[in-house]
Parts: sequence; C-alpha cells; structure tokens
Amino acid sequence: MQTNKNEAGAVDIKWQLAGFRASVFFKDDRAPTSVWEQLFETSPKDVTSKPLQKYIMEEGEVNSSWIRLISKSNRSDLHVIPIAHNEIGTIETPAIGNYADIKDEINKIVISWLGLQSNVIRVAQAVSLANKIINQKEGYEILAKLLPNIKLPDPDNSSEFTYKVNRYKTSKNQDFKNLRINRLASWQCIEATTTFKQGNIEISQSALTPFIVTDIDVNTDNKNKKTISKKNLIEFYKELDHIAQETSIKGDIE
Repeated sequence: MQTNKNEAGAVDIKWQLAGFRASVFFKDDRAPTSVWEQLFETSPKDVTSKPLQKYIMEEGEVNSSWIRLISKSNRSDLHVIPIAHNEIGTIETPAIGNYADIKDEINKIVISWLGLQSNVIRVAQAVSLANKIINQKEGYEILAKLLPNIKLPDPDNSSEFTYKVNRYKTSKNQDFKNLRINRLASWQCIEATTTFKQGNIEISQSALTPFIVTDIDVNTDNKNKKTISKKNLIEFYKELDHIAQETSIKGDIE
C-alpha cells in the first residue's frame, strides 16, 4: 500500500470506518426517551428497555449499516456498527464503508438526531478507523508519516505499537468563547480480530489480521455547564467532525 504526504500535510490513506459514535450529555438527569420512529419513520428491529436502570436501546439496519440508539438518564448515544456481507472466515474485513465516502451520509442522520435532543451541555464524536496492511513494516512506514514527531521503534524488534495523546483546541463558536475541545487520538499498528454484526449476533473473527488503527474522540470539555441551543449543538458537531477528519489525514498535529 503506497501513501504520500501532500503539500498541505495530508497523508493519502483510504481509511475504512470500523465504528462510529455520536454522544450528547444532559444538564440534568431525565427519563430515557425513544426517538427511533421520529428519526427513521419506521419501527426499530430490536428494543431493549430497562426501566430501573433508566436505559433504552433501539437498533436496526439503516442504509446497509447497523444503527444503535442508546438513551440513558444523563446521556444519549448513536452508534453505527458494520454488518457482514461475506461468509465468516473469509479474509475480507467488514467495515461501515470508506470513511471519506460515507461520512456525509452518517452526518445527515446524526444532525437529524441532534435536532431531537434538548438540555444538552456537551457533545462528542468518536470514530474508529482501520486500514489493512501487508505487514508490520508497512504499518510503521505509514505511521511515521502520520506521527512525524514520534520516533517509532524498529519493526523487526517490536510489536503492538500504540501512541495516544489529547491535543486541546479552542472552539471557534462565538457563544462559547474559550471553550476547550478535547482531541483524543490513539494510533496503533497491531494484529487484531474483527467484530461485526451478522443477523442479530455480534461476531468476532478468530484469524488475526495486521492493521493500522486510529481511534479519534473529539468532544467539548466537561467543564461547560451552559445549555447548548440546537443551533449551537449542530455547529459544535460540525466543528468536531471537521477536527476528526483533519486528524485522520494529517495525523498528530498540534
């Protein structure tokens, strides 16, 4: 796999989206709410309700991906999970899709979902990106471009490389001046199993596959206690989404 770094500092890499989560956190505890039918105008395939734990989970297939909505007293989450379209045991790795190609489609769903939320004080986006590699040496070569300030170990005498850092940014939102955005990213070169949905079952493939992986979690800081309007909530989300995309192609930028 060939990768190049262009003049803008972006690494040309075709990330596969292996997992996605959007989250909102509420100012006060409240009863969990069911929003699937409002969001998709259809019934979910499965519903799990735990009234004593103040927990509702709704899930089903949407646009060839598995969507899971989780509502708790203090937060709500929207997850997107890969669905397997191949036989178990084959070498193809299930993914939601090419990150660059599918992110806009997912963001449309998330923005509609955000419009159903209220009394929010914090928002987050997390993506798990993976790229299958030939071997560890190739993985280290790619990571060297994404982590230019980090001295990577010798691939012949090491394994399971992981680097993790939180790079703070200040939000550009004028209604929340100086609000910190956490940009937490981890970078790995590993051999791993893969997990995906097949029917109603989550399955892990037993064969180890070499990957480079990055997990990016971008979120507004938990020190904010001011309620975020729906307009600002969407603006914040778009800002977080931009930061996540930038991190995925430029790597560990300060």
